[in-house]
Amino acid sequence: MTKTRSRLFALVGLTLVVFLSGCLRLYGIGWALHSGYGHYLNFQPDEFISMRGMLPIQLLEGKLRAPGAYFEGTFNYYLWSVPEMVHRLVTGAPALRSDVIPVDRSAFILLSGRLLTVIFDLATVIGLYAIILELTKSFAAALLGCLIYGILPMQVIYAHFMRTHVLSNVLCVGVIWLSLLALKHRHWWLYVAAGLAAGLGAATRYPIAVILSFPFFLVLFAARSEREENSTLITAGARRLLAGPVWCLAGGFLLLWGAKLIAG
Repeated sequence: MTKTRSRLFALVGLTLVVFLSGCLRLYGIGWALHSGYGHYLNFQPDEFISMRGMLPIQLLEGKLRAPGAYFEGTFNYYLWSVPEMVHRLVTGAPALRSDVIPVDRSAFILLSGRLLTVIFDLATVIGLYAIILELTKSFAAALLGCLIYGILPMQVIYAHFMRTHVLSNVLCVGVIWLSLLALKHRHWWLYVAAGLAAGLGAATRYPIAVILSFPFFLVLFAARSEREENSTLITAGARRLLAGPVWCLAGGFLLLWGAKLIAG
């Protein structure tokens, strides 16, 4: 089988995996949208917390300060507020001023947030394919890996709700993929991009900040070049880190993490 034909089959296979994953995530996506949403009326009561967190953000009025969130960041609140802003521009609806939300508005906010979650998770499927293909150079392994994630029952369930977990997943996948590319091509902007993705991950869920360790360890334990044969693996890796990657990664991360702290 020629390389071109293999790529074609892989593209068709990836399209089918993404389609199947999308169908699983879209099935039942409109559950309980018009049932009078409340904290105790749904399988995922934390959606109420997500909705309450985005309400103080009024993009059209320039109100950008988000409320604090236990064990979570606030980056997701800003993403969820974008469809609501577009909805207001199109319909002329007034800004929501309290936690008492009309059923039609809450239905729109929930549905748009859930659809964003589906998009993030499908991006994760594609990202996993790219990562496994980069590591193994095997189309079959990449398809199998993203298929397993795409049909994983718990992940399908999480992707049905307006919550932070799926967004943090795709940002972690982004960090890993960018780190692999940075190690391969040695472009400084790839390290910055990996740091930015890690910063967004931490701004979504605080524990995700640990993903920043991945590119550090990747560079630290990378194979030595011919010029580094006289150095130990750790020493050579430390020199590579200090030569540029550590500053690019930390700069990208702190740029977004610091902005999040300032915004509250």
